[in-house]
Amino acid sequence: MVTVDDDDDDDDDDDDDDDDDDDDDDDDDDDDDDDDDDDDDDDDDNDKDDDDDDDDHHHHHHHHHHHYSQSWPRGFGLPFWAMGGLSLILTPLLMGTLPVVKADQQSTSCTDNGKSVLLLAKSGLIWAGLLGLFMSAVGNVFLAPTLAKHLEKYGLNPLAIGMCFTLHPVLYTVFTPIFGFLTDRLDVKSPLLLAGSLGCSVAFALIGPTPFLSFLPRSLWVSLVGYMVLGISEAGLTVPTAKCLIQGASELGFPSGVSTFSIMSGLNLGGYHFGAFVGPLLGGTLTDLMGFGYSATTISAAYLLTFLIFCCILGHRYKNRNKHVLKEEESSPLLKQHNESRRSSFGETKNS
Repeated sequence: MVTVDDDDDDDDDDDDDDDDDDDDDDDDDDDDDDDDDDDDDDDDDNDKDDDDDDDDHHHHHHHHHHHYSQSWPRGFGLPFWAMGGLSLILTPLLMGTLPVVKADQQSTSCTDNGKSVLLLAKSGLIWAGLLGLFMSAVGNVFLAPTLAKHLEKYGLNPLAIGMCFTLHPVLYTVFTPIFGFLTDRLDVKSPLLLAGSLGCSVAFALIGPTPFLSFLPRSLWVSLVGYMVLGISEAGLTVPTAKCLIQGASELGFPSGVSTFSIMSGLNLGGYHFGAFVGPLLGGTLTDLMGFGYSATTISAAYLLTFLIFCCILGHRYKNRNKHVLKEEESSPLLKQHNESRRSSFGETKNS
């Protein structure tokens, strides 16, 4: 019996030793876990410190860049600074070169001569000039919100798109003085109005290109050719409008002076800027509703309608001028016969 009890006691001692070893192992594992957690916390703190250093460096660099950008005009504000400075330079030059209006010329007005401004509405030439200015502005600014997105379809980058946008103003600038010289020397305002409106219609049909002309390839060069034709055609449409306004007022009996020219200048600017208001509104709305091709076709049809209106106005003037010439030719023999009879009677009286 005693032997059995000893064996049981030994077994109990062994179990206690195993439990103690397990507890020691658990304590060691807990210590290792705590050490790992401490290491992780240290790493996180180091990462945060590094991030703070990077943020400070980035903030310092951004502050330096912002300070540099404010020290010299650049970016969005540069065009405004450039144009403002150019205006300041040109103002004294204009003051020194503009003619001085005399006091007697300033006092002469259209109302002093019994002419009402509303009388200008009776002139077909004035309506033709206003229509030409309006449509020229519509076509010019219609493409402002739409052409860049259309050219992006051909895979052009912003630099290439900007180069494409220079085609129209360059050709417009080149042909404007040429058409002005022809209008002043040869009086070709009527052919220029007709050719300009018809050319703008063809140009927009090419820029689209219009879906109704299926034989036109949908390629970049077709749109660029149309854009170049538009620059030349708008020059021909815009240049003769000033002479139409002045000649129309002169035919109605308005005096040739500063007051009449001021009214014509107001009509000129009003007609053009009204078109500049309508153009982008139509461009954005029609392109959003119908797409670029059909919206360009709509403007092409509007120019074709303008061409037909010019034909009616100028044809009516040509017809009335022919009637006036015929009346002068019919009355000239009567006047000649009357003068001859007066001369003969005067000779007989003198001989007697």
